[in-house]
Amino acid sequence: MTNCILDFNINDKIYHIECPIKYADILYYFNQSDIIDDDIALENNDTLELLCQYKLIKKKNTIFTINYKFNYKKSHFTIKGSQTNKIKKKQEIHEIFTKKDLLELFIVRTLKHNKLEYETLLTKIKNKYDVSSKFISEILNNLVDKGYLSNENNNYLYVI
Repeated sequence: MTNCILDFNINDKIYHIECPIKYADILYYFNQSDIIDDDIALENNDTLELLCQYKLIKKKNTIFTINYKFNYKKSHFTIKGSQTNKIKKKQEIHEIFTKKDLLELFIVRTLKHNKLEYETLLTKIKNKYDVSSKFISEILNNLVDKGYLSNENNNYLYVI
């Protein structure tokens, strides 16, 4: 995230704030108005909440305003953004695997580490997953078609 240095004047004192450009954009809105527009607030709620933590702005109900009581002993400070971490966490939460995906992963991982005969592999799969032999056979043939496994004498081997 690209940073900038913002000269922020509050109570006749100028603060030099190093912050991501996104935070500077939000603070520039206060040049035109004493409150943040609802549309802007909805789009930038995480940014506004962080600025509230730094006490540059304050929130009353759903309205964000400048904190005219802001006071900091140093005239220069840095605001570090945390947007990217939150986005990654949200994406990781929503990753969903189907039963087919999990079964494919299990079969490839199992055969990568062990050479098993078909019946032994079938038993191992059925111990872990409640699936039919027909479904397992379809998955195995699909993995052969994709090039992950080879089929020799009804035994499936992991292809390196």
